Amino acid sequence: MNMKKLVTLLSAIPVAAILMTGCQSEDIMYSGPEYVTFSDSIYTMPVLDEEEATFCVPVAATNVTDYDRNYAVEIINDKSTAIRGFHFDFMENSNNVVIKAGERVANVVLKGHYAHVGREDSLKLTLRLVEPERQKWDIYGNETLVEFVKCAPFLSLIHI
Repeated sequence: MNMKKLVTLLSAIPVAAILMTGCQSEDIMYSGPEYVTFSDSIYTMPVLDEEEATFCVPVAATNVTDYDRNYAVEIINDKSTAIRGFHFDFMENSNNVVIKAGERVANVVLKGHYAHVGREDSLKLTLRLVEPERQKWDIYGNETLVEFVKCAPFLSLIHI
């Protein structure tokens, strides 16, 4: 065996050992207190010219329970420029969100009003999750920002 093959073999052994131990890891599951919050702190909502177009803002819990959890979602008017009933509406009574038993996520469903949103508008909606203080995660808070972006139909963008 020549020296080059020996060096290659000796350098490959530690790499192989690292790769094999990396494949044997276990999934780490969260086991701390129960927190409920919006899944992200900011969303960009496309406002489409389609009757059935909606946008979901997920509300997530760290733990699964054996009972339904109900939360109110309120608009923070001081931090919002979008007007409910004019620029958008809640769908399916989703200003009250229910995380079903055995689940971790529920959605606040919004519908944008295409005709009332301008292409140059800078509309935003700040939502607050109303929850028991013990479920509020201080790291992430209980608010989220939804920015509205008007999306023109594809065919209207094509100049013939």
